[in-house]
Amino acid sequence: MHRTFHVLLAVLASLAAISADTHTTSKASSPLQVDLDAAYLWTRGYMEGKQYEIIGADNASVSQSHFLASADTYLIVHGFLSHALVPWVLFLKDKILARGNSNVIAVQWASGDNFTELAYNKTSDTVPGIGAAVSRLLTTLQAVRGLDYTRLHAIGLNLGAHIAGFAAKNSPYPFGRITGLDPASKRYLDTSPKERLDKSDALYVDIMHTNSCNNWNRWYDCFGIYMSIGHTDFWPNGGSFQPACKKTESHHVGDGPLRCDHTIVTEYFLESFDYDITSTKFLASPAKNYRAYCVDPVIHCGPLPQYMGILADSGSSGDYFLNTTSVAPYAIEDKSCPSRVRQSELAATAFMAIITVLILIVGILLILVVTLVYILVVIFSIVCIKVKGIFKRKAESADMTDPLLGDAPQDRVGDGQKGA
Repeated sequence: MHRTFHVLLAVLASLAAISADTHTTSKASSPLQVDLDAAYLWTRGYMEGKQYEIIGADNASVSQSHFLASADTYLIVHGFLSHALVPWVLFLKDKILARGNSNVIAVQWASGDNFTELAYNKTSDTVPGIGAAVSRLLTTLQAVRGLDYTRLHAIGLNLGAHIAGFAAKNSPYPFGRITGLDPASKRYLDTSPKERLDKSDALYVDIMHTNSCNNWNRWYDCFGIYMSIGHTDFWPNGGSFQPACKKTESHHVGDGPLRCDHTIVTEYFLESFDYDITSTKFLASPAKNYRAYCVDPVIHCGPLPQYMGILADSGSSGDYFLNTTSVAPYAIEDKSCPSRVRQSELAATAFMAIITVLILIVGILLILVVTLVYILVVIFSIVCIKVKGIFKRKAESADMTDPLLGDAPQDRVGDGQKGA
């Protein structure tokens, strides 16, 4: 009887724990203790970046790796129903290494086993714990190989974007940058910054929204989050549905049967590597909303151009809009707004014009001052001459009336004659 009572208490305690863990947001009060399945590292110094090294949070594997403390580090986090070696991740790795010697790390995590709402919910429960596991890996890289967090750029798709956010929240130093590729909405919409990716997680957070909306019939109709959560939020074609996806619903690029409107964000990001700041492709404009942008895109160019994709920077923040084509390449040449280089040239021209005007003003002021000084000198000279003349006449007048040289002797002579 006593044993049965204790068993009953244990069952009740388990039920209470399960009840306490039931929630409507993605973050449990204490994250599930999970770990990464694997972490793959690519560098130019190892097999020219064509072969990966497997590293873990242990000192041995990190110390024996080809990780470069002097190089930038890119952390790629795949999304729901995916893995670390899907095509878009490998393409992204190649494009990063083509730009320069870098550390590219792709983490493998248990991202679900079937495309159901229940599987998604169970997977999202592990997101905070996966983020903590990524943080442990980064902590080891920092301690053993000198990882510079300010040169760390994390890139995550849907749930992977939030994993990057939790990795940053659990790290001792802020990340340099986090790029959220259509961060997942379900269980993250209208949650606090502590429960999802947020702009406070890195020095710069940029978000690309491609399949976000606030009304849907099926749980996966709008996979992306419909709220601005970064320093800069990009909304191509309004951020909900993409022209290239009108004839297809699913889009198999290695992340399961998710909507084309959602997964196409990886293609946008990959394509952004093909352009530089001399181009106006993927150039976005600030606006209150997409409707306002469409009314007159020209008036929304903004003082500082902002590019969607790898060229995005912290120079300006807010919501930015742009349009794309329906076939690859997706970027449209924006002939109404200047590129960043052209904007810099215009700014330099304007600056030189201002300097020229200031020099002219200073020159005119100097001429006026010199002229004024000359006039004052002339006036002073005239006054001095006048004053000198007055004093001279007074002096001459004084000489003529002196008692020793003037009329006094004549008076005395006259007096003597009178006395005689």
